[in-house]
Amino acid sequence: MPPLNDREADLVEEAVRTADPPEQRFVVAYYRAGNTMTEIAQLLGMRRRQSVYEERRLVLAYFRGRLTQMGLPLPVWTADA
Repeated sequence: MPPLNDREADLVEEAVRTADPPEQRFVVAYYRAGNTMTEIAQLLGMRRRQSVYEERRLVLAYFRGRLTQMGLPLPVWTADA
């Protein structure tokens, strides 16, 4: 996958900056802070580390919708591809 161009990077940054607080906290904890899964679970008030993976799917769907709405449609990957 090629790197994002400047416009795409700006849209992603805008999507994260203006996201609903729970989704924004998740992105910062998961992608930007370099935390372990246990630390992320604790930061987000989750009882199980496995919950982080479940929440990640929901947050990715949230941002896929936001980015598509903002004019940056994302490809879909499947396990079969």
